[in-house]
Amino acid sequence: MQSTISYLKYGISLGNSLDAIGGENAWGNLPVSRPVIRAIADAGIKTVRLPVTWHLHMKEIPDYEIHPQWMSRVKEVVQWILDEGMNVILNSHHDQCWQHPTLESVPEVLPRYTALWRQIAQVFAGQDDRLVFQGLNEPRLEFGENETEGGTKSVRQAINVLNHAFVSTVRATGGNNTDRWLIVPTYFAQYTRVVLEDMAVPRDPHVAVSVHCYDPHVFTFERTGEESTPFFDDRAGEALRQLFCTLDEYAERWQAPFILTEFGAVKKRMPDGVTTNDGERAKFVAAMRREADKRGIPCIWWDNNYRESRNDSFCIINRDTLQVECPMIVEALTRESYNNSVFG
Repeated sequence: MQSTISYLKYGISLGNSLDAIGGENAWGNLPVSRPVIRAIADAGIKTVRLPVTWHLHMKEIPDYEIHPQWMSRVKEVVQWILDEGMNVILNSHHDQCWQHPTLESVPEVLPRYTALWRQIAQVFAGQDDRLVFQGLNEPRLEFGENETEGGTKSVRQAINVLNHAFVSTVRATGGNNTDRWLIVPTYFAQYTRVVLEDMAVPRDPHVAVSVHCYDPHVFTFERTGEESTPFFDDRAGEALRQLFCTLDEYAERWQAPFILTEFGAVKKRMPDGVTTNDGERAKFVAAMRREADKRGIPCIWWDNNYRESRNDSFCIINRDTLQVECPMIVEALTRESYNNSVFG
């Protein structure tokens, strides 16, 4: 088993497919095919994060059995990724509707949550360390108090309970799961101090902590009526500097590694109104990779295959044409090594 999680290196999330609510093609993407996976591998990607939403494919009490057809479909896609020589991060993605993280609701949530991960772990117990499990995506109490700004202490403590239950459940299934790399998220995958101070990382040599980075929003998103820039400017550089300074502090304190299971920036138009800002986004990726590489932190770009959605165009590998959509960004993401810090 790999001693550090840095072997995952860099990759993309296969977003808005097996995680789509209502079916694999419910959010506008075709079902994932073997040629899609081959195209991703041909682009130089090392790791594919496979977001999966499970609750629509599970029975109710007492066993919470995952529908065999759905498990077979997930197994099929996982195997395609492995067969193409890539690593896989398999998670539970849009399942917040029942994963209510409060201390009051945890006793009700835990039986279903542990049943989910017990079944997944048992199915994949024989798979080698190229497969990694991520217990939760962006856990929070939807529509709850202070949802986007760290939640409440009760919610953060409940997420700790779920994270520990995930690790102990997977470990108990044996096989290669006894030391498989597992990923646990912070509250909402945020890295603010209020979130990190209440994080209780399971004591396990093969557990990593996941955060997401879409900062600063003025660069990574484009929302009507809000300030926006297509340029990777000093503000964006400062946001990355703050990110890695924070991760350094808590990685040392916890003696646990981090992984960026999502980062990205939507496509925007440059001031001429015609040219896209792919070059600026490539600078963002290069800066992220350079600093992450120094610390052995894998970086996973969020790719939802959307190309013309004003505030959601994260596609860099086109699953419809099987071609690289944004060559500059893919080159920056898949460059084998970055030797010098942009902040040095």
